[in-house]
Amino acid sequence: MLLLSILGLAFLMFAFSKMEKKIVLDSQRDGVKHVEDFIANVLKPVMITGNATLMRSIADSYHEMGSVENIEILRTTGEEAFADDKTIIEVNEIFAGEEFKRRYTNDARQVLFTDNVALGRAVRTMKSEVYFENDHNAGHLLRMIIPIPNDEECEVCHGDDHKVRGVVYASVSLAKTHDHIMENLILMLKYASVALLVMLFAAFFLFRKVVLNPISNIVEQINEISEKEEFSARVDVESTDEIGDLSATFNRFISAVEGYQHEQVGEKDRLKAAVMKKTEELREKNRIIEDDMKLAEKVQRRLLPHKLPRTEDIKFHTYYSPCMYVSGDFYDIFEFKEKYIGVFVADTTGHGAPAALLVSIIKTVLAYDARDTISPSAVVNSVNRFLTYMTPDDSNATIFYGIINEETGKMVYSLAGHPSPIICNSNTGTISTLELSGGLVGAFEDSDFQENEYQLNKGDRLLIYTDGISEARGSNGEYFGEERIISILKEGRELKRDNLLNMLVKSMEEYTNGAPHADDVTMVLVDFFGTKK
Repeated sequence: MLLLSILGLAFLMFAFSKMEKKIVLDSQRDGVKHVEDFIANVLKPVMITGNATLMRSIADSYHEMGSVENIEILRTTGEEAFADDKTIIEVNEIFAGEEFKRRYTNDARQVLFTDNVALGRAVRTMKSEVYFENDHNAGHLLRMIIPIPNDEECEVCHGDDHKVRGVVYASVSLAKTHDHIMENLILMLKYASVALLVMLFAAFFLFRKVVLNPISNIVEQINEISEKEEFSARVDVESTDEIGDLSATFNRFISAVEGYQHEQVGEKDRLKAAVMKKTEELREKNRIIEDDMKLAEKVQRRLLPHKLPRTEDIKFHTYYSPCMYVSGDFYDIFEFKEKYIGVFVADTTGHGAPAALLVSIIKTVLAYDARDTISPSAVVNSVNRFLTYMTPDDSNATIFYGIINEETGKMVYSLAGHPSPIICNSNTGTISTLELSGGLVGAFEDSDFQENEYQLNKGDRLLIYTDGISEARGSNGEYFGEERIISILKEGRELKRDNLLNMLVKSMEEYTNGAPHADDVTMVLVDFFGTKK
């Protein structure tokens, strides 16, 4: 409302400034007409004929026109018609005074320049020109240019001064009239401003009562319905105008929301029942799968050796921990041909059922080939050919297979892509690792895996492990690594086999902050005492 008031007042001021001159001119219209008549009907004939009797009577009238600043008779060039002092003196003698004075004491000069638009128009049309002007010294003035036709002889003026058509130039002061009118206009403007403000505030209160208050009431009811979610409630309709239509429209919307809510509740119950049914079905399927996996775990564990060989010269201890029900790791320790003991450790790619299937294949080939030969490379090559032929291209395995002569301690082995086993002498603490003899098993059909020999000495401790322990990651993202395994072997070289393996497992779990195993972990520890040798 304040903004509207300011705009209204600004508009009034603008209109006032535009109408000011017109109002002043209109108020002086009678005065202008009087001056025009005085000049055209009285002064002009007197100046032309030089009638002294009329000039005396005109003097009294001229003195009464106090608002007339000056009256001059000009030529069409804009110069004074009376260019010499003699004529002025004669005119003033007739007036018995000095009412008429030349504006300039020097030679005749232009009072109204010839390029003046009003002068040119008056001379061309022979009609009077009246216009408003603001003189810097005299204030508000009316300028009048009245043409004088050269249709009579001039008896007052001498020579040919008035042989040509001339003009009468008069200036009428409007200062007092302007000030009076401006006072009245300003007073009217004040009253109009007050009236405008009163009308605007009245309109505001009426607008507030008729429009804003009902809308605020509707908004409060809508907010209450939304906050409480009472979609059965309705907005009160108190009128039949546009606001009433708004309330009715919102009520229809609320009705639609209420219906949609009922539909959603029913749909939600239906979906909940469907989800519960599907959940139960999934639970049942998961239970069946879990039972199958548990059964598979039992079957796979039966593939591992139930009893480890017992000899005076060689002692064994193992650790086996799948990260899932079934494992991709496999180990076997068995005696054959009286004095030989085979130690087999494999790690297949992946986890779960696919890896367990590869383990079963490897176990089958091992059981078929290993009992009849003391060549580890022959067995590994046989496993490679079978895996390459029977399994997809990405089904691979790493294998360590060593055959130990329990009497001499000589070990023939084949190491195919597997982490190098570590040998630590419990007496001297020296560390050595076995050399790799080939890549992954099952990758290429024409691979030829070789075998190497190693002589076990009295007190040697051989650790064969899968990468589930060496590649366990700590919180910093780094692997547990072979160096930590070697360090623990040195530290625990005097510990019993089971205690040493427990120490390795505990160190790995501390390194991974007790996180579940990300891969299967298998370790086989062999102690060679060498009593027979």
